[in-house]
Amino acid sequence: MDDLYIALSSAMALERHLDVVANNMANTNTVGYKQDVAQFESLLPDTDSILPDPDLPPDQQPSKPPQSPLVGPYFVNMRGTFTDFAQGDLRETNNPLDLALQGPGFFAVETPQGERYTRAGAFVLNSKGELTTPDGARVLGEGGPIVLTSARISVADDGSILQDANPVGRFRVVQFDDLRALDKTGANLFQVGDANAAPRASVPEDGTVVRQNTLEYSNVNMISEMVRLIQTERSYTMAEKAIKTIDEAAQTAIGGVLR
Repeated sequence: MDDLYIALSSAMALERHLDVVANNMANTNTVGYKQDVAQFESLLPDTDSILPDPDLPPDQQPSKPPQSPLVGPYFVNMRGTFTDFAQGDLRETNNPLDLALQGPGFFAVETPQGERYTRAGAFVLNSKGELTTPDGARVLGEGGPIVLTSARISVADDGSILQDANPVGRFRVVQFDDLRALDKTGANLFQVGDANAAPRASVPEDGTVVRQNTLEYSNVNMISEMVRLIQTERSYTMAEKAIKTIDEAAQTAIGGVLR
């Protein structure tokens, strides 16, 4: 039955992969979106555990570990996904509240769940004059939430904000030594999944530049995702055919025994 386990697990993993690719394609034009990449693994028996130990008598030799009846001794698994943080395309706009980051940094924002981080700089002003994301998360400066009296502002490369030629604050832009510590939480926001991965200043210490009248779009390559989609669909179809063939062979064998 090993062949059936392999085919079934492959089909399940490929189905999850299709969801990942489809989500990437759906966010091709989403501001600040970072694509997900699937990770696969082949799980094999623990062969080390069944090798004889020359220092032990025969009755104490290690035995082969029991295999799960659900997955069999060999199977394919999609272990999960990781986020590709490569720079997306920068596109100019005519909106002074549109901001993009060129470099490794993230804007810090305040949400009811705590501080979060984003690359999506399509900001707006709420009724209190606070700069927020479209979903209402307050954008943070070095001294707290950024409050403006109008959208007529000028932002320097280091994130300093001028309004009517007067300084009113500076964006809090941070970066992380290990991006694997960041988890997606929705709405193009990230949270720190590792308590030891504290954010540190990224402007201007580590070369991140703030671009005004500019947005960073998704880093999804539509052509690459289309190719990946076609390849995954073909592999899924092959796995389905294999399952059907193995099932038919099993039914034939059972029928022969029962005659």
